[in-house]
Amino acid sequence: MLTAGAALDVSGSTAGNLTTTAAATNFGATTVGGNLSSTAAGAITDSGALSVTGTTTLNAGANTITLDNANDF
Repeated sequence: MLTAGAALDVSGSTAGNLTTTAAATNFGATTVGGNLSSTAAGAITDSGALSVTGTTTLNAGANTITLDNANDF
């Protein structure tokens, strides 16, 4: 689990599940071998390809979720 009181930048890979909670979250090139769950009080965005083998749950409240790279869910 990754938790930040401010904005969170995530990149890299994990063989298991990934859960993030932050003020805002940006995914760089990220590979998740299990499930992805991301909750943000602000926007959820990507600046690199995001690949998730399992299920993906994103919650940004009333804020934007913009994933516009070559993603694989």
